[in-house]
Amino acid sequence: MKYIIAYIGVLVMTVTGIAVINNRYYKEKCKNKYQYFIPDIAYFKVLIPFLIGVTVIYSLCFVKKNVMSLEVMIRWSVLLCSCCVIAFIDIKEHKIPNKIILFLLVVRLGFMVYETIENPDFLDYMIWYPLLGALVGAALMLLAMVVSRKGIGMGDVKLIFIVGFYVSSYELISTMFLIFFASAMYGIAALALKKVTLRDVMPLAPFVLVGVMMKYLLICYGG
Repeated sequence: MKYIIAYIGVLVMTVTGIAVINNRYYKEKCKNKYQYFIPDIAYFKVLIPFLIGVTVIYSLCFVKKNVMSLEVMIRWSVLLCSCCVIAFIDIKEHKIPNKIILFLLVVRLGFMVYETIENPDFLDYMIWYPLLGALVGAALMLLAMVVSRKGIGMGDVKLIFIVGFYVSSYELISTMFLIFFASAMYGIAALALKKVTLRDVMPLAPFVLVGVMMKYLLICYGG
């Protein structure tokens, strides 16, 4: 039952994300309020692979009888759905909206309060590990920004801060590895096909989405 609830939650958040995208880019096409919840064809390029990936993840959770709690599944789902919206915006604008980052921060704090009340004996697990993950993620990205000479922007730093806050310190390094692995594989392929040059700057958010989704899939498989 919890898998169905979590998946319905993903669909609701996906529809909300469609409204955010339409309000940002396609407002003139939306003649009435109902059209805000119909995705534009451009968003399908991100949305369809995302929904396929989420369907595979929850199907695997069900088959493997994963013991992950409903609140943890919803927390990961919030991160994934938000990353889907951020990825599309980053592709179009090379920008990561502060409003979505702030939304994710507030939601994560809400989950933290709830999980702490429900599990008062696991304060390290519920509070300090997420905070450590956020700080370590941000520190590593700041270092990467300096080394890359601003090939990585502050928006990317803030996004990885949020990812670390959601996945916690014990999942952060493997998640970041998957993010940069996906980025490297795409970069090598794009260079080989001459679709980009070494001077081009690629948006990071789409690879954050891929990396987080891969990590969630591995957690479900390992469960």
